Amino acid sequence: MARMLRGTRRTVLLLAAFCLLLVISLIPSLLGTRPLEEDAGRRPPPPTGFVRSAGGGPPPPGTRLRALGPGAPREIRLAPDGSFRLDPLPEGVTEFEASFGPLRARAEAGRSPVVLELPGVFTLAGRVVDGETREAVADAEVACQGRVARTDERGRFRLEGLPAPERERITVEVRARGYRDLRILRGRDAPFDDVFLKLFRR
Repeated sequence: MARMLRGTRRTVLLLAAFCLLLVISLIPSLLGTRPLEEDAGRRPPPPTGFVRSAGGGPPPPGTRLRALGPGAPREIRLAPDGSFRLDPLPEGVTEFEASFGPLRARAEAGRSPVVLELPGVFTLAGRVVDGETREAVADAEVACQGRVARTDERGRFRLEGLPAPERERITVEVRARGYRDLRILRGRDAPFDDVFLKLFRR
């Protein structure tokens, strides 16, 4: 009789231990959680890349990032720290381009991570012409970012090494004898390497 009782107790204890283990294994699903091993496999993927300013810090607010290539998405959202994610990388993406005003940076896709560093300087170049005759205006004064250049006989000018702007729009001022002064704002989508400026006589 005593042996039977001991055997029954042992069986009950084994069943109780089994039930306890079963309940413990069901707790994560009941609470809507996952085992640590599964969570580790579901962590967000690392950033595809980063956009940096010339000093190595995050890009200025308003910096745009585009994916280039056949069928590539046009705009990519940048995080405040300059990181971005494209997982998986869409087919057709061959390059990335970051821009802020006249500043441009490009990098090939496929690297991990992709790093685009905006330059600390930019170049403004173009031509000044008569707004009515379209003839070149020589010796016109073109000013931008505290720098000044004069046009040649073909009306062409070039300003190199201009400091990176703090805003997306750049002010360009033009003066020439016999013409009204011109003051324009160049936006982030406007070209800066081939600017066409028209002056009108007074």
